[in-house]
Amino acid sequence: MKELKIDELLNKYFEGETSLKEENELKDFFIQSEIPEQYEKYAVHFKQIDSESKEILSDDYDEALNWRIFETKIYKSNFINKIGYSIAAVAAVAAILIMAYVQYSSLPFKSLRLDYLSQDTYKDPEIAYAETKKTLLYVSSEMNKGMAQLEKLSTFDKSINELEKISDFNKYQSMIFKGEMNDEN
Repeated sequence: MKELKIDELLNKYFEGETSLKEENELKDFFIQSEIPEQYEKYAVHFKQIDSESKEILSDDYDEALNWRIFETKIYKSNFINKIGYSIAAVAAVAAILIMAYVQYSSLPFKSLRLDYLSQDTYKDPEIAYAETKKTLLYVSSEMNKGMAQLEKLSTFDKSINELEKISDFNKYQSMIFKGEMNDEN
């Protein structure tokens, strides 16, 4: 009968469902000098738990552990991180400025430079006007194509308005059936 209870307690223990009282029963069973053969493999585990529970830590253990964890590692890592991020930021800004200068100064055609874009490209104002008109008409036609798609949206809006009328009808109908209709519109 005792072996059945030990088997049951061991199953509960390894499932993590034992109470403190049941764990103490197991520990007491396994600290005995004579343990049945089938339980010897568990005896080492429970004897280790028993010996660790008797171990007493010094009063300053928590303080020493906290100092080792927090003070030493965090100080060094924060210092290194701050320097590393600063160097990386300076290097990134310098790289961007150098790339911009190289790209701008090595442009093969003057027409791509910004200072050249501020000058007139057409000598004859009539040709410039015709090109501008042609470009604006193209842009206008493309925008009109996009606006045609929005007309479908106005049809949808009309349908939503019709649904709101049905909603109002349902509201007044429920008020009539409940007898709440006073002189409301």
